[in-house]
Amino acid sequence: MRLTKRQLKRIIREEYSRLKRRGLIREMYDDPNMMEDNHAECVQRCLAAIPPNMKKICSMGMGHMVINDVWHMCEPICDEMGCDCDLVSEEVHEVLCNG
Repeated sequence: MRLTKRQLKRIIREEYSRLKRRGLIREMYDDPNMMEDNHAECVQRCLAAIPPNMKKICSMGMGHMVINDVWHMCEPICDEMGCDCDLVSEEVHEVLCNG
């Protein structure tokens, strides 16, 4: 069976709408200012989630030992808020080690 471009586009639109209704697709924010605000809040929430012993390790100059742990602690928060986990965890790590 062959599909025309129009038929294929209609099928994709219908499937996209169906997945969106079921909550399986989340759209990224179109407004860059909103995304920046969301990013800052995400960083703050991630910083609050870091346990004191990891903060102490960073303050002792051994932040390289916990960078992967920081990413894993930030991942669920970033997923929930729609942020880029790599950017957020990098910023959190920077604040912990240099701030």
